[in-house]
Amino acid sequence: MALPAKGDPRRPLALAVRSTRLLGILFLLIGTCTGLPLLMRVFGGGGFGLPGGMMASWLFMIAPMLFYFLPGALYMITAVFLRRRANWAIILGLVVGSIHLLLVLAGVVIAAVAMRATNGTRAVEQAVFWILLAVGLLFVAALAQMLYHLSKCFEAIKYAPPDTQYGFEPIVTAQVAPAPPPPGQTF
Repeated sequence: MALPAKGDPRRPLALAVRSTRLLGILFLLIGTCTGLPLLMRVFGGGGFGLPGGMMASWLFMIAPMLFYFLPGALYMITAVFLRRRANWAIILGLVVGSIHLLLVLAGVVIAAVAMRATNGTRAVEQAVFWILLAVGLLFVAALAQMLYHLSKCFEAIKYAPPDTQYGFEPIVTAQVAPAPPPPGQTF
């Protein structure tokens, strides 16, 4: 979908499609990367036979994957159906994006509190906390921008793209007045 010019009422829809697609791809990739340790454990000989205390470690490996992978898949679905101008896709994107934004904000706050609590520790730990905080704030900005674009889509979805034509266009014929009778002839 080409990006319409500024001032075009269809522009927010195109921006929302781009935002949801980009975030969907990003979160699917991150979810896949966080799921790699789980796959390595299952297919690397760890198997599914777990002692009782190991279930918590599996949950800690599955939770990050679902935190990124599930919203990523939902963002991709939203992008596909936004392009088709489905009204429910706007609502799905707003709901998933809002919940995801709240979870990311909670993570940023927890990282900031943890950074504050470990103020006197090693420099490496401080650097990791600063990096996590910066990445979390980038995610907050990206999700907030996507939610802004999605909120503007309710009006933009009403406008049809100019390249779509359904059916035939009527050909308007000009009304021609009847010719006057020749002089000297009466009817």
